[in-house]
Amino acid sequence: MYNKKLLVAPCTRIYTLPTRGLMIQRNAEEKEKIKEILAEAERNNIQIIKLWFVDILGNLKSLSLSYREFEYAMNEGMGFDGSSVEG
Repeated sequence: MYNKKLLVAPCTRIYTLPTRGLMIQRNAEEKEKIKEILAEAERNNIQIIKLWFVDILGNLKSLSLSYREFEYAMNEGMGFDGSSVEG
């Protein structure tokens, strides 16, 4: 089932340089939203999360993450190699 609530994930920080060794600072509102999103995904037994974004030319792209990868990305941050995205 398609769940619109998962589309409001504060995922803009996933698309950054690799975060190894760096701490991502989240404010209280972001932390609460992350908890809500993860709880909703777990409650609905969602295994794969697909993140949609557009490249610099406006072409739709996507990235699929398992629930565990998504949880880690939301809490700890995650590097994303943009060079593999055409456009």
